[in-house]
Amino acid sequence: FGRLFAMCFLRFPKHSGGPLQWGMTNQVGDFYVRAADGGDLIETSGAVSDLQQFLTELLERIGPHPVRSVSCDRYRDAELRTAMARAQLSIPLEFRGNGPKDGNADVLATRRMFKAGAITMRRSILLEGSLAEADVKVSTTGAVQICKSHLTARIDVAQSLILACSALLRARDAVKPTYEVEVL
Repeated sequence: FGRLFAMCFLRFPKHSGGPLQWGMTNQVGDFYVRAADGGDLIETSGAVSDLQQFLTELLERIGPHPVRSVSCDRYRDAELRTAMARAQLSIPLEFRGNGPKDGNADVLATRRMFKAGAITMRRSILLEGSLAEADVKVSTTGAVQICKSHLTARIDVAQSLILACSALLRARDAVKPTYEVEVL
């Protein structure tokens, strides 16, 4: 199935003092500085994350590999659609929620992919930090969903990984085998 990219972008407000100060504010120390030094962090300018800047950087990192779909949460869907239209990208979008329905399916799909040994990853400081701050909440109905371990936790990259794994599994499961029968 090719490559699986789970990426995230962060915006550091002008008043924040950059990645180091933003890390202190979010109680993660020099985490953002280490992630940027490791090439995991895409920094954008402006008061909010610039999706156009992010898409440009993302396409550079992906290179010539075909993109089957982009999975993301519903939080900024209109902004993403606009940025993709401006960039003239016609990649199918899959918007997911992280509540009991979508969130449960996505977390279970990710568990399934890892248990099967279907995912091989390179080391990512940003992902390690995000996973360290994520918890999995189990409701009384048995549904699971990812959530923050504390108020200032940044779990965006862990959520990206879960969305990417779930999209990959859905795509794999959507391929129906064809059978040929020969009657003798």
